[in-house]
Formats: sequence, structure tokens, C-alpha cells
Amino acid sequence: MEKNGKKHEVPPGQSHLYASRVLDKVSPSFCAAKWLNTTLWLHSGLTSSCHHPLPQPIDPDAVEKDPAKLHNTDHKIQVRREMLAGKRPSECEYCWKIEEVAGAVSDRTFQSQIYPDEEVLGLKELSDQFPVVPRTLEVAFDSVCQFACMYCNQAVSSEWMREIRLNGPFQDLPTDKDQNYTRVPFRGNSDSPYVEAFWRWWPTLSQHLVELRITGGEPLLSPRFWKLMSEIVKDKDQPFNLAVNSNLGVGDKVIARLLGMAENVRHLEVYTSCEAFGEQAEYIRDGLEWGRWHRNLIRLLDSPHVKKVHIMMTVNVMSLFSMQEFLQFIAEIKKVYRYKGPYLSMNILRHPTFFSPLLLPIRMRTEIVEGIRQVRDQLELVDFEQHHLDRLLDYLVTAQTATYDDEPHDLLRIDLVSFLKQYEQRRKNKRFAQVFPPAAVEWWTSLVRNYEATGRSYSLGHQSPDSDRQARECNELAGNPG
Repeated sequence: MEKNGKKHEVPPGQSHLYASRVLDKVSPSFCAAKWLNTTLWLHSGLTSSCHHPLPQPIDPDAVEKDPAKLHNTDHKIQVRREMLAGKRPSECEYCWKIEEVAGAVSDRTFQSQIYPDEEVLGLKELSDQFPVVPRTLEVAFDSVCQFACMYCNQAVSSEWMREIRLNGPFQDLPTDKDQNYTRVPFRGNSDSPYVEAFWRWWPTLSQHLVELRITGGEPLLSPRFWKLMSEIVKDKDQPFNLAVNSNLGVGDKVIARLLGMAENVRHLEVYTSCEAFGEQAEYIRDGLEWGRWHRNLIRLLDSPHVKKVHIMMTVNVMSLFSMQEFLQFIAEIKKVYRYKGPYLSMNILRHPTFFSPLLLPIRMRTEIVEGIRQVRDQLELVDFEQHHLDRLLDYLVTAQTATYDDEPHDLLRIDLVSFLKQYEQRRKNKRFAQVFPPAAVEWWTSLVRNYEATGRSYSLGHQSPDSDRQARECNELAGNPG
């Protein structure tokens, strides 16, 4: 990115050459995001340089002395050392797996090429202890959110926290190693030392940033979002682009307030999330009203004060069944709004692993891939979107595991059923068989039969005497090995 906040442009079709042209000159495992990008969850004291590794804790004592430690944690410094030495940090396995699938372009390319080549190449000359000021920052002040999306958790959604406090943790999910649903409610602190450190660092940050992105939770429901917006619009010399994440489930007055303030923002882009169509999207993203989301999306695209709109897709096993329809829907919108988008990023879900798209049998995945290929040319994708789609389609038919330490798929499918049975019991309006197509319902029914034969006994570490025979009868349709 340039000093005026404009993204460094890579010529169309050149992303696949970037790693060899720039990154490999530093090291074969290099990613500039570990230096120049950060996400801060200030309410929980966590940070990461992208969304693929699990967030890491920030030392509260360190940020009291130096707010730059919000980004320059001991953990990140160690990972930077590994990258400079040409080692592949284990936490970055998402990119390594993508690169191993037909040589696809991974996110370390997309995360790095937004900065000028000379800035990226210059990072190898810095001491590993040098306190880097990020150029792109994503920040969440709290977890206020009215959604409880299936694959989300209480650390970033107050609605998930409320639900677990009301009904208790989910049970019998032994493959949920991160305890996204099985631990006691997370208690974030919006008045934490990390928030205070952020405001002390803000005068320095605001002069170095080329992009500030505000996330949540749902930031449009957070008073701290509007406080920061007020600070931004006061600055007539805004040196950075502003981006806002939103689930677009808010009311008309909230959208109007955002667009009103956007009149005094030099450059605003909005990111929203969706990866399925209609009722299936509502099943996955609990709290979503499809009609409202669609209306708010169009309202942003119609506004002259919003430069671009993006849709972040979290590709999971449930989203595959309507992905072709969703992409056709987006293609029609793209024809109207052209350069404003919506632009698509297709991020493959890895955690919790029992939502991995790889849990579908290869036969079903292949059919879905062929259907998506039929609408590909209608989408008029730009370069990075083409790479995202191509690598997703390759992944769906060639990848074997979502992570290097995956549990066997038959065990993950048992936990998927265990989760969804509890999900539907708690969310009374959710019924898989009522919203998904017949092929999906047939597959789901086979998983339920398999679960009833082995699921509860698996959770206890043993099987009933006749469970093997019952399980074998379901395995072929479910896509289990053996």
C-alpha cells in the first residue's frame, strides 16, 4: 500500500508469480503479514496477523510498558525468526496446504502483495526485536453481536455467550479440541488494559496506517465503534483507508447513521459475510434474515460514499449445498454494480474441523464442483477472486484433510451430528430437513443413523456389541472409509 492509503496494485494475472519474484527473495516461507498486518481483539487480549492461525494472548504487563507490544508479541517475534530462517511455522499450515494443492496461490501472497515490493523486501534487514508499527490493522473493541453463527463462538459473539450461559456448554464434542462450544462462557472485558493501550498507541498508529479495519462482534452495535468513527471524521487529513465489517443484520437507522458519517470519510469499504443462499444461509448464520441482508447489501452498493463492498465466504460443509445458487445470485448483482463489487473472498473453514467441507463424500463434492464451474464465467471475477475460486475447487476434489492433525473423518462426522442435534434443539427454528435439498437430507439421514449406532458410545470410549454392523450399513452413503 502507498502512503496515501491506496493499495499497491499487482497487474492482473501476476499473483502466481509474486512469491518467486518477491517473497522467495526473503525466504521460501516468508509472509509480510507477520510484520505489517495485525488483528487485535482488545476485549479478550488476543492478536493474530491473519485469521488462519489461532489467536495468541497478549501480555498485559508488556503493553502497560509499551503499547506496541499489542502487535509485537514474543510469539510473533519467534514466528518471524522462523520465517526469516526459511522454516515453515506450523501455525501457518493453511497456506502450506493451499500451496500443496496444484500449486495454488495462498493467502501469504495476497496478504503480502498489497504492500510495495521495496517495503516487503526491506523487512529482512530489520532486527527481529524491532518494534514494527503495522501498516494494516483490524481491531475489535468488544464482542457485541446479535448473531450466533454455527461456526462462530462466544469469544467473538455476545449472542453465543448468552446462549451458552442460558443452556450450558454443548456436550459430547471430543474433536472440538479448542473447546469452542464446550467450555464455560468466555468473559471479555471492554475496559481491559488492551483497550487503554490501544488509545495510547493510536496517535502513532493513525500516522502509519494505510488501512484501518474495524470488526467485532458486530461493530455497528458497539458504542466504541461510533466513538472511533467520530475521531476519524474529525481528522480532515485522514491518511488511511477505512474498512468496516458488518453482518448487515442491523436496522435501517443504523445503516443510515453509517452512511451519514461516511460522507466525511475519505475512502470507505464495507465487508460482510455470507456463503450460502436463502434459508440455508439463515440455518448456518443464526440471526440472519436473508431479505434484510440483501436489502442492506444493495443499499451500500447504491451509496456514493461506499467505494467497494466485499463478501467474505466461510466455506463449510453446510454451505456447499447452495453455493452454486449463491454465486449465481452474486453474479447478477455484479453485472449491475461492476467495479463496486461485491468482491468475493472464499475462505476454507478449518476450525472447528467437524465443519470442514471435506466431510462430504468425494462423489458429492465432485458434483458440487462441476455445478460451480458452470456458473464461473458468469461471475466476471477479478484476479484475486479467480485464484480464490480455483484453489477452492481444487481443494474440494484433491485435499484429504483440513489440518495436518485431523481426526478421522468418521469421528468428525459423528461430532457434526452431535453438534447439529444440540444446535437444532437450542434454536427451535432450525430444521435441516426443511431447508436443505433431498441429496443433502439423504446424506444427513445416513449420518444420523451412524451416530445413533456409534456416536454416544464413541464419546464414552467404547461401542455397543452390534454397533459395528449398523455403522457399516451407513458408511458408504455417509462417505466414511472402510
